[in-house]
Amino acid sequence: MQQLKVGLTCQFSGEIESPSPFRVPSLFDYKQYLYHKKIHWLYTLLMNRYVNRKISH
Repeated sequence: MQQLKVGLTCQFSGEIESPSPFRVPSLFDYKQYLYHKKIHWLYTLLMNRYVNRKISH
């Protein structure tokens, strides 16, 4: 796998979804935990590709 460096562009494919609520009442509520950390979506990476070119400014 190639090392990430400044200026390297990356492409990602994945799915974004809302965290699922807890399944058993009175247990840890992961969705609520993430909400308090200001995390409202989860991204599942399906594929990534490194493109070896510099970003022009």
